[in-house]
Amino acid sequence: MCPLPNPHGKGTTVPHDFRTSKMLNGSRGAKRVTKTAGAATLTREESGALLVFNNATGFTFTLPPAETGLWFDVIVNTTCTSGVHRVACASGDFFVGTILQGTDSTFTQAARTADGSTHLAWEGNGGTTGGIIGDFLHIVAISDTQWAVWGQNTATGTEATPWKTS
Repeated sequence: MCPLPNPHGKGTTVPHDFRTSKMLNGSRGAKRVTKTAGAATLTREESGALLVFNNATGFTFTLPPAETGLWFDVIVNTTCTSGVHRVACASGDFFVGTILQGTDSTFTQAARTADGSTHLAWEGNGGTTGGIIGDFLHIVAISDTQWAVWGQNTATGTEATPWKTS
């Protein structure tokens, strides 16, 4: 419980339980987009959405054209076992930033960097490039052509970059 100012102006506080707040339960704030199969092309009105990969068959979330301030969170809730989980930029936009990729055998982190001028998509194949349950990305448009990205993913086998130029 957290004390909040009394809305009746009496100078006292009232308890507030943030665990049951409407803000945390989705009535206000971020919108939830859950996709279980097939592609989804997002709109600027969906900015703030949580994009959940919750199907073992890979599919694509395509971002709207970059516009400073738009943002999305991405999480892999089901490891990809067929195809790839993919987050793609709209035509003419690029990813810039670094995610940390954990390895399965040496338990070291590899920095995987998108260069801001050629990387059009992130792909997790359920193995060497990520797409494994628990992977996450935070994506924010920092200009009309670039999406800044940071996050973490896990890879197996001979790990490789998840950033794609096509």
